[in-house]
Amino acid sequence: MYIHTLSFTVQLQIRFCCINIFHSDPTSHFVHPIWKITCLTRRFPETYLVIMAAQVHEFSVEMTCEGCSTAVQNVLRKKAGVDDIKIDLPGKKVLVTTALGSDEILEIIKKTGKTCQFLETH
Repeated sequence: MYIHTLSFTVQLQIRFCCINIFHSDPTSHFVHPIWKITCLTRRFPETYLVIMAAQVHEFSVEMTCEGCSTAVQNVLRKKAGVDDIKIDLPGKKVLVTTALGSDEILEIIKKTGKTCQFLETH
């Protein structure tokens, strides 16, 4: 049994038709996401699809300057699946829009050496 995880928000970057041909031109063979899921499940009936919607995770991060916030932004940008990053330097807060779990994002932020803590998911 294979489990595939599809993560997407409202806008998909890769578009493909139901015959599984990938296109760089977004207008060519475009299929609505709901139809993609239907096509995939019909094509691979033994496959379970788990769709994870993007969430906003809020973290408290010990940042004192622009260099600190840039370091946090840079490490998060490298991670596939991170859709958006908002940093409130005076409030020492980081908001990350992603389909990834808060624990995974927390570990990524810790790589900067900053003290950080998960606050909540919006």
